[in-house]
Amino acid sequence: MLPQLLKSLLPQQPLVRVALLASSGAAALLVGRKLYLWGQVLMLTILCGKADRALYKRKRLLFQRLLDRAEELGRPMEILELGSGTGVNFKYLPSGARLTALDPLSEARGIFTRAASKEAGITLAACVTGFAEDMSCFPDESFDAVFCTLTMCTVWDLDRMLKEVRRVLRPGGLFLFMDHTLSDRPLVRAVQYAVTPLWYFFGHGCHFRLPQRHVTKAGFSKCEISEFDGALKTTLLRRMVDGCATK
Repeated sequence: MLPQLLKSLLPQQPLVRVALLASSGAAALLVGRKLYLWGQVLMLTILCGKADRALYKRKRLLFQRLLDRAEELGRPMEILELGSGTGVNFKYLPSGARLTALDPLSEARGIFTRAASKEAGITLAACVTGFAEDMSCFPDESFDAVFCTLTMCTVWDLDRMLKEVRRVLRPGGLFLFMDHTLSDRPLVRAVQYAVTPLWYFFGHGCHFRLPQRHVTKAGFSKCEISEFDGALKTTLLRRMVDGCATK
């Protein structure tokens, strides 16, 4: 009965009917995509906050490199964040810094901008929608530092991203990163590989891999990298890595 009712409501002309069905399908896909993206924003808001609280002490140690570098330079730093998310990293930056944010999820920009407005002494210079593999919008040697936390796992081509990082860094510039990595336990690593396709879809493009290997072969003059356990309680995310690479 329902299919017949729907058929009676459609225009009788075949071309008009096809056009109407096609436009309805396109609208449904667009709405579905928007719902998916806003779902990603909600997930980021919840998970970024929880992860930041769990990693607070570790982040303080990592971002001390930026504070020390700011003292060496004796001027406001130009800093680029890859994967700005919800702006949880603002509080770790040196006072007077000018931050440029690069993130593919434009729907989260409002959250990030509001977070920026709450931090005195930090200037949000620009918010750019884009991917870390292509930073052609930034000239060579534009930044004193580039950093990302829990972002490298979502980058499709890490080698290309790191090549871009080196290009936009000034001589002596720093690249700071923190991310989860593959477990050193064979069984857990096997599960990580097995769930990657589903994890990728629901985790905003997240992969399980070894980002530290890509950093060490990216051509930086110096790399200091550490692996650690226990900050995030989820077994699949327990093994983590952070580090600082110098151009």
